[in-house]
Amino acid sequence: MKFGEKKKPSFNIGQKHPVFRLGKKIKDVAPIKEHTNIAIKTKEDLVAIVEEPCLKACEMLFEKNIKTVDSGCNGENSSHRAYVTINYDTLSEKNKQIADDLIKQGKMQFYPKGDNLRNYFNQVEVEVLTKPEDFVANVEKKLLAVVSCFERQDKIEYKRDFSAAFMQQMKQYELS
Repeated sequence: MKFGEKKKPSFNIGQKHPVFRLGKKIKDVAPIKEHTNIAIKTKEDLVAIVEEPCLKACEMLFEKNIKTVDSGCNGENSSHRAYVTINYDTLSEKNKQIADDLIKQGKMQFYPKGDNLRNYFNQVEVEVLTKPEDFVANVEKKLLAVVSCFERQDKIEYKRDFSAAFMQQMKQYELS
């Protein structure tokens, strides 16, 4: 080889492959359309009713004995936000304090018990604004960052007051 002459590489340079892939996007998450009022006895049961971007947050809350009542984030009808709703009335005093602090920080919202059937107990909600092009992994991380603040608690059973729910439904029916 002569001076100034370039040696040809002994390997082929092919198409570049990303080393790390973020995976699925929100727009690719299918909605769960089955009836979701099923008994959750194990963390694995959550897979049937919780959409992928919210699943890890709901699993973490389940492990901490914190009752979630709603969640959602999919590409069909909920691509603008990911949310996890917690029954505030079933939180321990320490976790209520944590929730109150998160509300003050703007990381959660509080929804008081109301006159509609879906809101017959106090609720707190973690919400992450999303776009269809956002990656599921990034949304998971944002939800986990908030719910990881909660502490494990003893399981608190919340018995639904059907008479109160019935009265709320009757009030709403009379107004319409």
